[in-house]
Amino acid sequence: MARAAVTIELSEEEEGELRALLRRPSVSQQQALRARIVLRAAEGATNTQIAEEASVSLPTVGLWRRSFSERRLAGLADAPRSGRPREIDDDEVQRVLAMTLEPPPDGSTHWSVRRLAAATGISSTTVHRIWARSQAQASPGPFVQVLQGPAADREDRGLRSRKR
Repeated sequence: MARAAVTIELSEEEEGELRALLRRPSVSQQQALRARIVLRAAEGATNTQIAEEASVSLPTVGLWRRSFSERRLAGLADAPRSGRPREIDDDEVQRVLAMTLEPPPDGSTHWSVRRLAAATGISSTTVHRIWARSQAQASPGPFVQVLQGPAADREDRGLRSRKR
């Protein structure tokens, strides 16, 4: 015997927010798909109809329909992924990047990965990853640029190397 689909009833606010989400040019395709599934479910469409229209499987429709009914709009967001927690926080990353901008105390022209790792007490692999993510390089002088504006809001916190 088939299970009955969860009934979706939207408030005017929720419907407006879902429709606004669909109109946003920067919304991910996943978010738009989830919004379309919920809107069609609220219009009374069956899971089979929604799956055919959206070109997704029945379990996918059921998943987002059920998730929305349990947690409303928050149920359409991605769940946090499992994995090892970060050991280096944003403050530590900022400290490494700030030290990259300063000349080394031994009078060298620039930091090496190993020298900066020894100075900060973190592994050279971690320093390398921080530099790679922020696109910072250990070049001296005008080669390290601090970004401003929207680019500075990225995860790299606004530091990037750029040769002129």
